Amino acid sequence: ERIYTTGYDRNPAETAVLGRLFHVVHGYTRDGEDPPATLIVFEWNLRPGPLPRRFREVNIEVTFAARELRPGMLPSEDLTAYDPGVVKVGPEVPLQQSAITYTVDKTTGRKIGLSVGFGGYVSVNPEVSSETKKSGIQRIDYNVQAGYPFFANKNCGQPNGVIWTFQENATQESGLPRVVRTAVLLERFDDDFGAFEAKIQTTSHISVVEDAKETLRRAVGKVPVDDPVTFYP
Repeated sequence: ERIYTTGYDRNPAETAVLGRLFHVVHGYTRDGEDPPATLIVFEWNLRPGPLPRRFREVNIEVTFAARELRPGMLPSEDLTAYDPGVVKVGPEVPLQQSAITYTVDKTTGRKIGLSVGFGGYVSVNPEVSSETKKSGIQRIDYNVQAGYPFFANKNCGQPNGVIWTFQENATQESGLPRVVRTAVLLERFDDDFGAFEAKIQTTSHISVVEDAKETLRRAVGKVPVDDPVTFYP
């Protein structure tokens, strides 16, 4: 397997999510019995670049698919049945950290002063306004870490993809940890020890300006496209 999965070929001056394989174990979910399984631990380095920028949100999408024909298969046969299935992800839904409680004042108001009558005549009435004020509204904010299995290019069987999302505590402007690790447990087809691959996509929210720069870089092909990572059980 390729150790460095994404982001390491980016310009060091750019904010980027750098991914690598931290640990990979092939085996079985039960003691030596089918189905065979694979545990993958990813490490994500959230690189802010040379300026003091912070990550507000990061989304990481990984999809798994069988690769190479299995013994006895014809070139025209579909490999989808051999796609690894996601049975467990970490972190799961949802992990909330660094929770804080804060108080806000909320004011709502209405103003009426203009009316339109028949014939297109417009009349202005004395202004009538009403205002409601609520004080001491309690709200909670926190960091969020969550993982969600999903179906990629299929709609039956087990999910073959996972999305991890990380969100800062916006009230504290806390940013995200510099290094995050995630894990996924895959089950493979009975007696299948053929190769499979993982495609990785990452998106992040830094600021309006930085997000616009990243969108432009992707539009003009300045962001390298990562090759899938191949696993050989």
